Amino acid sequence: MKTVTKVGLIVSLSMIVAGISLCVIPVAMSGGNMVDFFNDKREKRDVSVDKPYKYVTVNAPMDNVELDFSVNNNESYVELYDSDRYKFDVYVDDETLYIGMEEQNMSITGFINGGISPRKITVHLVGGEYKLVNVNTGIGSLDIKGNMYIEELHVNTGIGDVDISKDTLLGKVYIKTGIGSVTLPKASDAVQINTGIGNVHTPAIKDKSGSVNIDTGIGSVNVH
Repeated sequence: MKTVTKVGLIVSLSMIVAGISLCVIPVAMSGGNMVDFFNDKREKRDVSVDKPYKYVTVNAPMDNVELDFSVNNNESYVELYDSDRYKFDVYVDDETLYIGMEEQNMSITGFINGGISPRKITVHLVGGEYKLVNVNTGIGSLDIKGNMYIEELHVNTGIGDVDISKDTLLGKVYIKTGIGSVTLPKASDAVQINTGIGNVHTPAIKDKSGSVNIDTGIGSVNVH
């Protein structure tokens, strides 16, 4: 077995052990039991977005995220899942659509007890053109679908893949994953992708600024 492969396996196993520890210890400290811990009761909630926005920020500690634009979308709304101890805020301020956890749910015990089962946050977009999209997930993937233009995209996932459809036009792209692969279409401006463990798939990049940086700790880079 190659040294690089051994290192990769050791790192992966270490992260799995650490993840299990982070789940079990807070439950034990809070007096909870593992049955309640894994029976995450979260209910679906749809939130209408009436105000216009050009910026999107999503902070989702343990949820998959999908940004969906369709010409058939005649209203913007967000599909998400809440529990008693894990609720999301959704609002528009200064042309920014913000989706994230409420302040009182930010404790480690409340976050893990309420968020153990990943769900999907689906953002139904209208307009088709956005200046800045910023998505952060702890454990969760990101999918961007539809014929839209994003001038600047920032993505950070702890564990989760990033998949962007070929119909989506991108300007500047900054993507970082701890463990997760990245698939994206051709970007028109600066591109920076870093994966700890994960592959990168992208067509040939025509770059205006001359700044292209793709780096993987363990993983391949497939430019086609």
